[in-house]
Amino acid sequence: MEDDKIKYLLFIPVNDGTLIFNILTRGLELVPCTINNIRELYDCGNEILNKLKEKMIILDESVDSDALLKYIYNTFRYRAEDKLIITDAWTYRCNFSCVYCLQQNIGVNNKELLPEERVELWSALKDIFRVKYLDVVLFGGEPFYDINYVEKLLNVATDNLPELRNIGAVTNGAFPSKNKTINLIKKYDFKYVQITLDGPEEIHNQRRIFKDSATGTWNVIQSNIRDLLENTDVNIVIHSVIDSQNWEVYGEMLDFMIKKYRKWIYSEYPRIIFNLGMESHPFGFSYHTKINIPRLKEYGKIYLHVLKEAAKRNITVIDFMGSIMCSLNKNNEVILGPDGAVYKCVSAIGLPFFRVADRKTILNSPEKFIINYSKYIEGLKPNPDCFSCKYFPVCGGGCYYNAYIENKKYDCWYPIHDIMLPDMVKILYKAEEVNFNIYKLHGWIE
Repeated sequence: MEDDKIKYLLFIPVNDGTLIFNILTRGLELVPCTINNIRELYDCGNEILNKLKEKMIILDESVDSDALLKYIYNTFRYRAEDKLIITDAWTYRCNFSCVYCLQQNIGVNNKELLPEERVELWSALKDIFRVKYLDVVLFGGEPFYDINYVEKLLNVATDNLPELRNIGAVTNGAFPSKNKTINLIKKYDFKYVQITLDGPEEIHNQRRIFKDSATGTWNVIQSNIRDLLENTDVNIVIHSVIDSQNWEVYGEMLDFMIKKYRKWIYSEYPRIIFNLGMESHPFGFSYHTKINIPRLKEYGKIYLHVLKEAAKRNITVIDFMGSIMCSLNKNNEVILGPDGAVYKCVSAIGLPFFRVADRKTILNSPEKFIINYSKYIEGLKPNPDCFSCKYFPVCGGGCYYNAYIENKKYDCWYPIHDIMLPDMVKILYKAEEVNFNIYKLHGWIE
């Protein structure tokens, strides 16, 4: 039992002593002692020990760590929120041809539903899950590819679904109909849009190109970001897909963005926040991902470098510590494909293995839908060995999508967390959580 209590503890030496972090409870404290193990911790005195117990870093003898892990796991799975989050990929159509596009090798079903049919699905899912509110994230393809369709969709939704509370979008940022898109984002009070920038202009333009001309997209996106900031109240998430090609120049991109948008990045309530993403192979792989996705240990070093570039500049970022749960196992998140089928992984739209049910089942057989849905919530389990791993609370057993694409039984991320977590804790100690899972970074403790 003692080993079970301490396996989640990290002792991280810094100039002022030792950072002690409990991976399970996320408790974190700096103590003015040099500590390498639990025995040395007890030599620091009762005052420090009591403080660590108050912060749930050292767990009381009566605490069953396995039970606590199960409780935390289930809390993330069944969040006590009266809402359903629908990520709606209403189309596969896109004006980009990105080198790592996850849909590039899928034999896609290009059938698209009428706006009224999509809203009918949203309403049916609301009833099936018995929730009070809906949050909808428009996805694709490019969600603003046909702005007339989106306008009709949101007109129908706001007229018929008063439960629709928040609207967001994951977009490439190069709107085919710029003025109409910006007006629509303003009219329907979008909560956020996520736009991908993959480095400074030269690198970005090698990776994210227009489909019809094979030219770079950087300048168009920058113009649209400026217009969104000046003409709407929407928040912008700048997402970057980090890999071997662009990690060394991420800081250059940040410097450009800070110079251009400083007041929106460093305001009391920042309207530009950043998200650091890691790359996955598309189904069937791609040339770009084959040569630019490094081995996990190297990926850990790359990610740390990029995170430190962000921390040095004191920007605001979305959660960087890792999660015990992804959308595959979260009860209140679903993904819709263009034909109305429900999926449980946003990377896997169009792949039969990740499809829960088709539109007909959702509308006509809700009981069958729930039976299918339970397969993903309760049926897909991590490797049993994962539950005994100290990194499970920040990993959740790895990525089911990666395991499926790479034809592996499980996707073990132990090597990457073993490299990254100590330095990530140093950054977390100095960071300020300004909203749930959103952190204003302030460098790191030395």
